Amino acid sequence: MVSFGEVPNGPIAQAALRKVESGEMTWSDICRSLGWVDKNNGADTSRLRRRLGLVAQAKGGGSRNRKELRLMTGMRYETAVEIVRALGLDPVDFDL
Repeated sequence: MVSFGEVPNGPIAQAALRKVESGEMTWSDICRSLGWVDKNNGADTSRLRRRLGLVAQAKGGGSRNRKELRLMTGMRYETAVEIVRALGLDPVDFDL
């Protein structure tokens, strides 16, 4: 698969927040549309919110207490397109 680099996640995060806050979708709905499930077959909402830059993720190795936390500011082009489509939106509207 050809990769087109990284794109900012802010506009997609705002669109997702609007969908969730309006009650149109839940975080779980979006994850199920993406096929993102955890080891217990539940919706992996943490993964989605990390990709959108809404929840910090650990960076680097070492013990859990020493890891630096950071918010993602971008994501792979392909991931962005998948999330936008899962939201029922058109990637063109996000310049993708």
